[in-house]
Amino acid sequence: MIVRLLSILALVTSIMHARPVFPEDMVETAVSNMHHTIKNTNSLRSLIRNNSVIEGSDTENTTVDNTNFARIKTATRDLPVVGYVPLDKIPITNSIIHGETTAEKYFRRALQLQATEPQIAANLLEKVLSQEPNNTKARLLLGRLLTMSRDASKAVLVLKPLLLQENYNWQPWFWAGTALLQIRELSGAARLLDQALARNRSVPAIWVQRAIVEQENGSAESALQLLHAASKISPHNTSVLLNMAISTNKVDHLSHLSEGYYKKYVKMKLRCMHQC
Repeated sequence: MIVRLLSILALVTSIMHARPVFPEDMVETAVSNMHHTIKNTNSLRSLIRNNSVIEGSDTENTTVDNTNFARIKTATRDLPVVGYVPLDKIPITNSIIHGETTAEKYFRRALQLQATEPQIAANLLEKVLSQEPNNTKARLLLGRLLTMSRDASKAVLVLKPLLLQENYNWQPWFWAGTALLQIRELSGAARLLDQALARNRSVPAIWVQRAIVEQENGSAESALQLLHAASKISPHNTSVLLNMAISTNKVDHLSHLSEGYYKKYVKMKLRCMHQC
């Protein structure tokens, strides 16, 4: 039997010192691997019912091993947790997009390429801004792509003009705050994310990123207060569940709750994968 989950965790551990590693990189890969071991709906339902990690390569030989949650928890607890939000799932809202521009064809092409060829899309957006510096929609999308590619310093420079405007949209503040979080400018990240919350308190991702600032500041209990607010909005949100697991694991009198949150996180990820 091939235990792919353990091999993935071992590989990530072996390269921790070679490059920055983020918990979502490892856990997402591990959960994806679990999904590929499932051959039919019944085995998936069994997994979810037992809140357990699957090992094995086929249905007949699949076994359940709850101890793998402890391994995931051990492997992730000391890694940086910056930016565990599925940033590619946050759309550019229609309220930011208005009117046609002379560079519209570049922008439309960038929209088409943003998921598959983000660097090409970013290059196209830079062309748009060279012709139309005040093109808000292009500036916002470029800032988003730069943040997602972890080119944080450049992202902040691109987004700065939007922060100087009377802007009631939360997204420029969110992306700029996330970029500052990536480079550990924590006070600036907190300030910008607070501005995003002031504009929209119903987006779980903002609460999660603000909580991650507190995690990075070593204040897990403050992070949990913010995550509880996110949980009220979206109780099954995987970003919320994973960060709840990470934060509770860092608070002695709450650490016993950590494994439960990890299990809920994996369960929701597997459900999503199956339904997709």
